[in-house]
Amino acid sequence: MDELHESYEGCDIRLTPRQEYCSNFEAVITDAAGRELARLPRAGDTAANALAQARRVVDFELALENDRTEKAEKRAALGLGPEA
Repeated sequence: MDELHESYEGCDIRLTPRQEYCSNFEAVITDAAGRELARLPRAGDTAANALAQARRVVDFELALENDRTEKAEKRAALGLGPEA
């Protein structure tokens, strides 16, 4: 099996067959600029499981970024500087 690619929430998920322990796939997640956001060497035993795991990582990263943005906006509205 060759590499599989999927676009999800503005990110590219690349699955590569790679057997390690109980996993058969590695996932690499990159942003729109091609920067690597995450590498999951043991993403899943099937391609479907590996894609689902990679999507969860993307969702987590997006939620984390949204949280950081909201906190920064609240601090700016209060006239406070950036968090140290």
